[in-house]
Amino acid sequence: MTKNTTMLANEPQKASAHNDQPKQLVSNIKQQGEDLMSAPKSAAQIRRELGQRGEDAAAEFLQNLGQHIIARNWRCRFGEVDLITRDGDTIVFCEVKTRKSVRAGQPSEAVTLKKQRKYSQLAALWISRFQDQEDCAVRFDTVSILVTGPHRARLMLLKGAFQLVEAS
Repeated sequence: MTKNTTMLANEPQKASAHNDQPKQLVSNIKQQGEDLMSAPKSAAQIRRELGQRGEDAAAEFLQNLGQHIIARNWRCRFGEVDLITRDGDTIVFCEVKTRKSVRAGQPSEAVTLKKQRKYSQLAALWISRFQDQEDCAVRFDTVSILVTGPHRARLMLLKGAFQLVEAS
């Protein structure tokens, strides 16, 4: 089942069973405009910092939705998974894409078939190493983050963004 959830970073999240009080999201992106201008940085450094802030915001966002963070930036010799969470009985492998503009397309459009294959491979490896039962429910989500200003961002969660993709 596919579900989109969009949230503006500066707007409180509606109360739910998992979140009884409204919370501000993306507090870790607040200083982005100021931080990125404080010292000369390379384009690669700026991209890394933007990506890290996006992953921090996505983790907070998912936790506010009731998901439990199992791992962040899990790496092996084959690649990296941004976030691994548990949503009920489901293990979720989540790719986070953060952009400051849509000139190159929406952030979620960067999750190509090649990236989907890579995530599928990494998920199978992670499950074989860390999960007691290999037939657990698995889902692949994406969190798209578009920074709309120095203190604002739009987050969109796409649950079940893609299915397990076999290597070709």
